Amino acid sequence: MRRQVSILTIILVLNFLACSRSVGQSKNNRIDKDTTFNIFGDKAYFLSFKIIQEKKDDDPHFGTLTLTHKINGKTDVLLKDTVEFFMPLLQLKDFNNDQTNDILILNTSSTRSVWTHHLYLVDNKNHKLIPVKNFEELYNPEFDSKNNIIISTAIYSKIFYSFYRIGTDNKLINLGHGFEGDMTEADDAKYKNAIKSITEKD
Repeated sequence: MRRQVSILTIILVLNFLACSRSVGQSKNNRIDKDTTFNIFGDKAYFLSFKIIQEKKDDDPHFGTLTLTHKINGKTDVLLKDTVEFFMPLLQLKDFNNDQTNDILILNTSSTRSVWTHHLYLVDNKNHKLIPVKNFEELYNPEFDSKNNIIISTAIYSKIFYSFYRIGTDNKLINLGHGFEGDMTEADDAKYKNAIKSITEKD
């Protein structure tokens, strides 16, 4: 029985750990309140995350993500986006395998712990913050850095796996080989075959 639920167990544990660490732990990588910090490894660039509308219950929240450049007493706003989110949670994670943490902002959450996120790529070389279009359509995204694959898992009565990658043009690529799992040991074989098929094309 332990073998039959191995993939589901891993997913549920990852989601539990994500929720449990969302407040108070690893403050450098998880932010749940107004904050401003340096970005691009350059003291002249700042990223600010500010909650502008916070509601109770399941109503959406709104906030701003602002990138500024400060030099010689002058401040230039390079980017300012208004984002909608289920609760204020900004995380720093690499999703394009450039060894630089990107900006992940929680978008929605369901009763089955299915999370979606907004993603902004951090381009240290060009001092840019790049929003990834349609990333919020991925469920529970996790990054496999070994294979440079983003894994999306939609959990309902079954689990649907889909696989993505961010291309050199910073756009989301559907790698195909998605499959529906039934929470048996057959899921393990399907998963390994999907990863193998994707990496063989690289």
